[in-house]
Amino acid sequence: YQVRGARARYLQAVACSNPLDTSRSPSCQDSQVLGLGLMLCNARSIVNKAPLIHDIIQEGDIDLAGITETWLGQEGGVPLVELCPPGFHAFYQPRLQGR
Repeated sequence: YQVRGARARYLQAVACSNPLDTSRSPSCQDSQVLGLGLMLCNARSIVNKAPLIHDIIQEGDIDLAGITETWLGQEGGVPLVELCPPGFHAFYQPRLQGR
């Protein structure tokens, strides 16, 4: 991906263990395990990565995305709707004090 100055080299996929592997947890062998697509991203300037993050969420079958942004102040700076694919909602909590 290369969207409006976003550098995809700063984004890294994290390998997860198989959610269907119950060999470590005997008590879970009889339960049905459903996959849940999770994403945690330290955006490091979300302003120029909003379309890229939107696409990753949508194309990666992500169910819950957590995005941190150190530099985004109380005024925002990027419409959160740009990040959210249909069916997603954004919750934004700025820091009350600076760094």
